[in-house]
Amino acid sequence: MMLHWHCRLLAETFHFLITMSNVFIITFVTRYWLYKKK
Repeated sequence: MMLHWHCRLLAETFHFLITMSNVFIITFVTRYWLYKKK
């Protein structure tokens, strides 16, 4: 039971980190593209 909970917590943390990094990359690329477009 504890192992399952630990794996679930790890998976949720990993998913959160992936989502945050995706948002950061999209924001960075958009800003860079707008800056180059100017």
